[in-house]
Amino acid sequence: MTVNELRVMAKPLGIKPVGLRKAELIKSIQRAERNFDCSGTAIDYRDQLHCLFRDDCIGIQSWIASLKRGVRHGKDFLGR
Repeated sequence: MTVNELRVMAKPLGIKPVGLRKAELIKSIQRAERNFDCSGTAIDYRDQLHCLFRDDCIGIQSWIASLKRGVRHGKDFLGR
């Protein structure tokens, strides 16, 4: 999901997306929707199979794992 798509989702929920990073914006949306703000926190297993942010969550975890292995590939935390 793009940051612009997240911003569109955030506005009706009363979230001001300006200045928030993508991961912070996702967690804010999760909290506003009364869901767990768990994006990027799962280790080895993600039980929220129908979460809109699942792909981003997995991307964050891949980035964290690469940092732990010392891998640097010139991409941001979501693989862009």
